This record gives sequence, structure tokens and C-alpha cells, in this order.
Amino acid sequence: MWSPALQQRQTALDYNFWYSVNKATDRPADRKRIAKVVTSTYDYMLRRAYEGNRAPLVIANHLNTWNANAFNPTTAAFMRRACTRPDVICATHQDVIAWMELQDPAVLNKWRSMAPVAVDAHR
Repeated sequence: MWSPALQQRQTALDYNFWYSVNKATDRPADRKRIAKVVTSTYDYMLRRAYEGNRAPLVIANHLNTWNANAFNPTTAAFMRRACTRPDVICATHQDVIAWMELQDPAVLNKWRSMAPVAVDAHR
């Protein structure tokens, strides 16, 4: 996914954000910057998917307290905002897979042919 704060593509995973910000060095002073990076990236991903092809987003978090717990509160706050939006369903990866297995293969093929969203900069 694209990270506006980092101005680069970024795998949306807590450790990857941490590495991109400060090479995964435990620096509590970087907590606010990390939170800003994560928040802007997740918000960007959601906006692009919500306004675009509505593709599922994967939000990955190890639930560790790395770098003064920079990730858990940030991810939880995003989920509270995102999961309460109209027509947004928050589910586990397992639930999404089970739902996809119930879909018509032709519909799945159509979805697979759609261009990805949020992989590069877009206003």
C-alpha cells in the first residue's frame, strides 16, 4: 500500500512501519511520528478502498508493545473509526475467506481483474 507520510509503498504491518520509520529501533521519542505514519496510511487505504472498488483491507498488527506501544492504540483508534462507517464490515481474515468461498467463481474472477487501490499516491 501507499504511505502518504513515508512517500513510498509500505506493507501495512506494524513491524514494517517501525522499520521504515527508525529501522525498528526502540526509541520512545518516535512514538508520535510512528502513530502519525500508521494513521495516515490506514486512513489513506480506507479512503481509496471505500471510494474505489471496495476491496478488503488487511490491517496486520502483532499486538506487541514495540516502541512505547506505538501501534496498538493507533490501530485500535483506526478500527473504531473505520468499523463504524456505513457499509464497512470489519471481519477476521478467516471470515473473509469463508465469505469469498461462498461467492460465484465468475464474480470472484471479475473482482480479481479489478485494478488494485491504494498502491500508489492519489489525491
